Amino acid sequence: LLADNRQLIAMREEISLCRQYLNLEHLRLGERLQVQWTIDPGAEDALDEFETAIFREHPLNMNDNAEDTRQISPDEPVLVTGGSGFVGSHTARLLVRAGRKVRVLLRKTSRQDALMNLPLEIFYGDVLEPDTLRKAMAGCSTVFHSVVDPRFYLTDPTPLFRNNVEGLTNAMDVALDCGVKRFVLTSTMGTLGQNPHGPVTEDTAFNWFDKAPPYIRSRCEAEK
Repeated sequence: LLADNRQLIAMREEISLCRQYLNLEHLRLGERLQVQWTIDPGAEDALDEFETAIFREHPLNMNDNAEDTRQISPDEPVLVTGGSGFVGSHTARLLVRAGRKVRVLLRKTSRQDALMNLPLEIFYGDVLEPDTLRKAMAGCSTVFHSVVDPRFYLTDPTPLFRNNVEGLTNAMDVALDCGVKRFVLTSTMGTLGQNPHGPVTEDTAFNWFDKAPPYIRSRCEAEK
């Protein structure tokens, strides 16, 4: 039995990892080199059936705090920024299955393969354009911020800090203006500290800033 949310989330992360290699997902390397994996359709059907069974028997409790439970109605829209990405698209899919009214924010140039056939509302915009964020967030109770610029290969890291730090700041400022009740940032395990003598947990302070590439430094700055 899955005892709590942490176990359930871990299970779903395993499913997501399977989908990363089994789905017809594209990987972005260098100048948007696209690589696709061909699979037996039965494998995807099996994952769908398994994830649906897990979700039905053990629904993820998104309202751990009693006060939040009273304030947030399931009828209020939820926005997923970066909804076309791997994390964002899976977040949107799970929210749809939970019966939420889902909006996604993405660029007009973004691929939408992962969002096909999902009953959600698409808003086009950019985290560096606050007005587009405001239109997407209006009336939403919750925002799942999944926008990330992962281009570790850039010789000039300026865009990484603009998108990952300034973009997050813009989203949080707009969320406050719009009266959003809950703002969830999806970060990366790369911001965890290193421990050569034992396991690493979320309580392990980041301790390798001098060796971290610009992408990781931008994510650490965003978490601050």
